[in-house]
Amino acid sequence: HPSVILIRDRLRDIFPGVKLPLEVIGWHIRQSTPIETICSNIATEILVYGQAVDPRNTQAEEHTASNVPTTAPKSIATTNDDTLQTLYDVFNSIPRDHIDNAYARLRDANNPNWYDDIVNELLSYNGANSATNKRSTDQMIVDDVFVPDEYNRLFAVLPDLDPDYALERYMQYLEHPSSKPDLNVLITNLIEHGYVKLTEKLECLRNERLKQNLREPKFEINEFLKTFPNPLEYFYDRTKNVSESYKSHAFIYLANAFARVPIGHIREILSNHNYRFAPAMKQLQEEFQEYHINQRKKSRHSSPHTLKHRARVPMAIPDVPDEIFYKVKSFVFYQAFLSF
Repeated sequence: HPSVILIRDRLRDIFPGVKLPLEVIGWHIRQSTPIETICSNIATEILVYGQAVDPRNTQAEEHTASNVPTTAPKSIATTNDDTLQTLYDVFNSIPRDHIDNAYARLRDANNPNWYDDIVNELLSYNGANSATNKRSTDQMIVDDVFVPDEYNRLFAVLPDLDPDYALERYMQYLEHPSSKPDLNVLITNLIEHGYVKLTEKLECLRNERLKQNLREPKFEINEFLKTFPNPLEYFYDRTKNVSESYKSHAFIYLANAFARVPIGHIREILSNHNYRFAPAMKQLQEEFQEYHINQRKKSRHSSPHTLKHRARVPMAIPDVPDEIFYKVKSFVFYQAFLSF
């Protein structure tokens, strides 16, 4: 049926890696459901379950699900969050329930420094290990000459030192040809020439995860709504200011997406919306659509901002991703398939 192919191709453009069985689409067609409704329903299923649900098996699955306990540890429910996973990786000696607790208490979309607050609290953790997430001696494969007190002394002098980097430099120190290497020499060398800080490593890992998400976009609707329970209200609120990083991302993305619209007009729209990406994107889309409608009608009263004949060269995306911006961008992209 032509409608089946049409729906499959439309969804495949949005979810290229998801299998879309033709028989599932055909079942929806046979229910006399409108094409737009079918696309919306299947898209929602993919966002929620990661796949198109076969409606023919719904009753059997519901019966099975009713006999399966629904409770699960809180940590399991949140491990899909890349930021939380980064905290697990870096603060690997801190109990995960402590990390989960700090994450749940301090994560706040209205606080631009929530991530730093979580890191600072974990750095101040005073459990069996020190605040800097030092590894216990039984986790280190070191020669018999290993002296724990000396290794710990590094953190007494440099509390923000990355433990992995500290271990690497300490092992080099132990291999020094001198029969009695002086730890003060190593400490002085680290202070004078610089060293890897734990916060820097954490930020680097976080940015790498964000970049990976940009290369392989993921949109987890449940996790998204935990952070932004009222996305329409939050993303379209012009009274709240955004960071300079967010402004830069919003401008470059819109300038690239609307490459024939004058730069000055894009800046003006962003300024009018207090640099909020979602309402600025909506206005540009409406103007772009109106312009082409008027062009087809050969109207002399088209858009006051005539499009350029030649598109601009694309601008480079900032090297450090802005997490909030990309969450907004994902929301805008999938907004047509979500019901709010």
